[in-house]
Amino acid sequence: MRRTVPALALFLAFALPAAAAGAWLHVRVVDGDGGETVKLNLPLALAQAAVDTVGEQKLKDQISQAIDEAVGPEIKLPQLRTLWAELKKAGDAEFLSIEGRDGNVRVAREADLVVVRVVGKEDEDETVKVELPVRLVDALLGTEGDQIDLRAAMDVLAGGTLGDLVRVDGGGSNVRIWVE
Repeated sequence: MRRTVPALALFLAFALPAAAAGAWLHVRVVDGDGGETVKLNLPLALAQAAVDTVGEQKLKDQISQAIDEAVGPEIKLPQLRTLWAELKKAGDAEFLSIEGRDGNVRVAREADLVVVRVVGKEDEDETVKVELPVRLVDALLGTEGDQIDLRAAMDVLAGGTLGDLVRVDGGGSNVRIWVE
């Protein structure tokens, strides 16, 4: 999880933002071990300019690598698109529930959100909470091949996607990414 969280933070911080009047992207990372806190607060228009500066292709490559790390290299974007299409057809449902000795995992669709919850058993303070709008996932996976569609995702956020996107808490450290 430690390798995936920074990649996910980078992805959401620079790949998703869109130029929406008045909306801001916020990323807060608190390192419980070192006591460092990073706060990123950008107007979405500035975040879009950062994407253009860094280079969309470079970000797409980094995001593809983060997806490989998160779901495994054997599941590529075309297969992920197929899985997503089938999951969307199911509507509101709990797709995965694991109650294990190390923790609990739940993946579900609730109304217009894809919800992922991970709670550690030994330390219940270790949690991951992801709530992505269905239309944002649709936009990201809306292209063919081994690339995601950053521009479409930015358009979705420009259309008024507000609130928490990702929260990771554990061991005194946490990551929060939200749009307001």
